[in-house]
Amino acid sequence: KSSELQTQLNAAQEDLKKAKEQLVKAEKEKENAINELKEAQRLSEEANEKLREAMVAQKRAEDDSEIEKFRAVELEQAGIEAAQKKEEQWQRELESVRNQHALDVSALLTTTQELQRVKQELLMTSDAKNQALSHADDATKIAEIHAEKVEILSAELIRLKGLLDSKLETEASENKIVSELQT
Repeated sequence: KSSELQTQLNAAQEDLKKAKEQLVKAEKEKENAINELKEAQRLSEEANEKLREAMVAQKRAEDDSEIEKFRAVELEQAGIEAAQKKEEQWQRELESVRNQHALDVSALLTTTQELQRVKQELLMTSDAKNQALSHADDATKIAEIHAEKVEILSAELIRLKGLLDSKLETEASENKIVSELQT
């Protein structure tokens, strides 16, 4: 029984050691998840900055378009021929502004898609972090359970040792009495 208890104690201590190793591993995974989360936040901030730049460019293009329309009207009043020539020129510029606007809208769309991708990565990173924290909690609970088992087994071992010592003393006393009786 003593060797069985020793074996169980050794197994419990090994389980405790493994649980501690799992806890350390979970902490490392947690730290990695936090680092990945910080990187995702940095990427998100960069995407937001690109989005702001695209919106400024779009606003500038719209303002330029309004200015160009106003100038076209003034040129029309100055003279039909000159106005027609200028209007053609403005139309080309307006087309250029529209092309730029289309490019800006495309950049805005790309930036928005990138932002969505980064947001998805951020969600995945957050899920990974939550799983790592859950694993760490589970490992801690397992370690606590093993510690309780070790305490129980230690108490049982002490009790059994006391019983064995008591029995050995009783046998020694009986052997002494038998020896005296034989004498």
